[in-house]
Amino acid sequence: MRAKLFAYCLLSNLLLMPIIPLLGQTADFSSLKEEAGLMEDFLQRAQRLQLLGYYSEALENYDLVIERAAKGQLIDDMLEAIEGKGVTLWNLGRMKEAAEWFSRGASLAKEWFITAYQRFFDTCLTIYELYQEGKERRERLDYKGAIDCFQRAIDLAAELRYREFELKCLRQASLVYFDRNELDQFYRSNEKALRIARLLNHKLEEGRCLNNIALSQL
Repeated sequence: MRAKLFAYCLLSNLLLMPIIPLLGQTADFSSLKEEAGLMEDFLQRAQRLQLLGYYSEALENYDLVIERAAKGQLIDDMLEAIEGKGVTLWNLGRMKEAAEWFSRGASLAKEWFITAYQRFFDTCLTIYELYQEGKERRERLDYKGAIDCFQRAIDLAAELRYREFELKCLRQASLVYFDRNELDQFYRSNEKALRIARLLNHKLEEGRCLNNIALSQL
């Protein structure tokens, strides 16, 4: 899943393909093979938009894949699109919606006995739960508990090789360090998060990290 996405990113950057979503196109497909080919085109476009940081546009393309794949019962394409949609929603800060799609993906994978995807979506849901618990513990001034939650989420993100999860958990953990007046840790967490944000072309998170780094120098 992840390796395929990054391989495509390298190829697409070389080719400099257009990034305008294929919206409103219609075609009369005579075979399942043609339909599957179209799904692959939409998926690759959505993945490239996501990697370039065009999250809203990527979301539109993932939705197209999910809609068409559901009609044609193209389960693999649907699960891959749900994966991309969930992570893209996470990038947009819409965590609850992301978790809802991860839950749908887990249910669908279970129904079709696709264990690899079921494990993936279950892990995503665990990361979401740890992220939420970390924020709640910070609000209750349980700083050690909050850091533990964010670190466990970061470790799971590393297992999935999804830096998107790690990025937001790192930045949230940094706020706990700020509350504890541990400014060195606050700075280091944001510096690491900044490198990830730039790798992911996540401009909003990049700006937040830069602001926090500047704050640590005051």
